[in-house]
Amino acid sequence: MPYEPDDSRAARRARRLRTLWHLCWGAVALLLGVALLLFAGIGLILVPDQMAEERAYQAARPCEAVVTVDCLRSVQATVRDTDIREPSKGGKTYDLLLTGPGVPRKVAMGGAEPLLRHLRAGDVVTVTMWRDYAIAVGKDGVTQDSVEEPGGLSLLATNMALAAFAIGLFAVYAGGHAVARAPRYAATGLPERLGKRLGQTFGAVGCVIPAGVFGMWTGPVGVIVLWLVLVGVLLVATRERDMPGRRVRAAVEESVTAFGEEVAALDLNVNGPDATPAVLKEYRAALAAYDRASAARREPDALTALRDGRAAMIRLDARLHGRPVPIDALPPASGPGRQQPLTGTGERYVYTGRNSGETEVLIDRPEPGRPVLVEADATRGDMEISFEIKTMTRTEDLTKTGDTLVHALYEYHGRRYLPADATHLRVGAWSGRRWSIRVAPLSAATALAPEHRGHGDEVLRYNGGPAVLTVQFEQNEFWKVRYVCQCLRSRSACDCRLPAWPEDTPGDNDWSVEAYDLRDGRNTLRLPRPGFLVIDCFSRSWYLTTQPVDIPPPAPPGLLGRFGPRR
Repeated sequence: MPYEPDDSRAARRARRLRTLWHLCWGAVALLLGVALLLFAGIGLILVPDQMAEERAYQAARPCEAVVTVDCLRSVQATVRDTDIREPSKGGKTYDLLLTGPGVPRKVAMGGAEPLLRHLRAGDVVTVTMWRDYAIAVGKDGVTQDSVEEPGGLSLLATNMALAAFAIGLFAVYAGGHAVARAPRYAATGLPERLGKRLGQTFGAVGCVIPAGVFGMWTGPVGVIVLWLVLVGVLLVATRERDMPGRRVRAAVEESVTAFGEEVAALDLNVNGPDATPAVLKEYRAALAAYDRASAARREPDALTALRDGRAAMIRLDARLHGRPVPIDALPPASGPGRQQPLTGTGERYVYTGRNSGETEVLIDRPEPGRPVLVEADATRGDMEISFEIKTMTRTEDLTKTGDTLVHALYEYHGRRYLPADATHLRVGAWSGRRWSIRVAPLSAATALAPEHRGHGDEVLRYNGGPAVLTVQFEQNEFWKVRYVCQCLRSRSACDCRLPAWPEDTPGDNDWSVEAYDLRDGRNTLRLPRPGFLVIDCFSRSWYLTTQPVDIPPPAPPGLLGRFGPRR
């Protein structure tokens, strides 16, 4: 077993314990929430029966010739004892204990006056009954009402059911999220939105009080209607308080949702050996950025949070796979030196800007660690000031400026080949220019046709075998066409076997042709196998033709035959 530092083992043990804790309290909260929701549902189901009972009680009259359970009947009973405990003596109880047929053994009176305090054991009293309820007790012309009449039970049940519903809903939400995301909570702590939902739950429970008071005149239906209205106002008010003046386009919200799905789909075991402190730091930064983007008050804030979150995801992926970790050249979101707000919709692999001077873009590659296509567009500026894109390598261990991908004085549209070692693009745009950059995998390159016409910088995908490419340009100014092998290595590093070209094959094995002030703007290039063509000509038109070369396959090992050489 490999050696692990004590602090690393202790950190993983602590994360496992935190994960278990979140699983346990989440499961308990989930079960409690389900129980409360069932209680609320059953309580609301019983409310109509309680309302019918209250209406029947309010319509009850003293029994006449025929005695029924729905009339008010008088029953004689004997007092066994009284239980009076005043609040100053440690309790508040006013119970009358009775004996006799058809009467309850204990009646809650609600107070000691005017009758209860004067009763003694053995006294005979008259109990007014309605169904199973002892409504009042009388003796010698003095009557005292009990507190056991059915009036108000439906309101009480409705209020309790609504409060239980609000608490149960929050418990199911919090417990379900804790169970499903226990490892994430163990690594990053409870999210801020959980506290906001708890505050909304307390507010919803508090709304039961004014709704219950209103229900004294309208009944349970009025309680439910007013409670729903108050809770709706509460949700709208808290949402507006959290996000005043929120104006975020649907496209940006879709980008935020997509980023949340990217984070949720991340295959990271926070208790595993790969979950180093640096990895967990990037993971927390991505989660925090998603929370910021979801709660952003303004669109630029959402875009900035998306940018920071995707930067954290890029660094996280680099750390997990052992690649150089790029750094973000921009100051943090709260720093005073932060560049002007980002533009666009926050779509992944797309970067936009306008008249922003020099801006560095951290490259998010569809296939991390592999070359990509960079499709750039720029409008004409107010002045003839160039639009530039340069490659940068800016990691924790290395900083260097690479090649210039684009240099244009006017409007520009083209696609460029970006090698795997670049981590940033430095974009220079002035004088009112608008620009956009889209990063795509090399598989998105257009396939080279036998006769192919085009204009401007381009990257083409070649799928054929050995062939000769004829290159023609409309002007004799600078242009360059180079071939990139399918192994994506440079000419000097490629160890792919070269074809046995016939001696009269045009071109050479340099893999590139270029022209500086050539008169005819024409040349040939050998294509040994499938790969890519990188055309560098700014805005000139070009014409490419390919002619396959018939090369016999190399002789198999054992030139003298499959039976080996003769002895």
